[in-house]
Amino acid sequence: MGKKRSHPIFNAFKKAVSIFFKAPEIKVEGADMGGGPYMYLANHVAASGPFKYALFFPCSFRPWGTHEMCGNYKERWKYLYHVFYIQKKGYSKFKAFVVATPFALISRLLYNGIELIPTYKDGRLKKTVRLSCEALRSGKSLLIFPEDSNEGYKEVIEKFFGGFLVVAQRYYALEGRDIPIRCVYFSRVKNVITVGEPITLSEASALIGKDDRDALADFFRQRTNALA
Repeated sequence: MGKKRSHPIFNAFKKAVSIFFKAPEIKVEGADMGGGPYMYLANHVAASGPFKYALFFPCSFRPWGTHEMCGNYKERWKYLYHVFYIQKKGYSKFKAFVVATPFALISRLLYNGIELIPTYKDGRLKKTVRLSCEALRSGKSLLIFPEDSNEGYKEVIEKFFGGFLVVAQRYYALEGRDIPIRCVYFSRVKNVITVGEPITLSEASALIGKDDRDALADFFRQRTNALA
């Protein structure tokens, strides 16, 4: 399952906050979640998914998140205000300002606590791959949100970006074995987190008869949607 995090302030915050939220039902298909590490591919559900995963997911993990949320206050605020709340969630400017301003303050504590791995859309993706492989090789699982959310978060995911495949391929090159991949779907309406059966990249390629990035990314997208 991976080693438990040792961030006393974050763990205390997590314990206090979880009292006010109903724990989701956890459904696990196939093999249990022991052993590991795994690469988990999850739907985002705006802020609901990462929040519920951080509080109630039954094993520890290091999540991916956009690099802006690892920056200073101004960088975090700009991303939250302009991109997350206005572009992706459709908030008004006033509502986005009211929500982004305090959250940008506490977000540093939260993201440090969950050991966020920053993601990039340029050559710095190499850093994401390196940190991800280091985490996996140390026995920690990854939680990745591959969905294209440029037009908002949708119940049925329409596209997966393929960055996670680069990590899986690099891990194989380093370890000589595939990392098991498990798709995860959080239903906000049902308050259920469903964890799919593990499958490796090699097994996925054999099933669809292709090994190109777009085909594999879409295979895992469909597998995630099927859990709904």
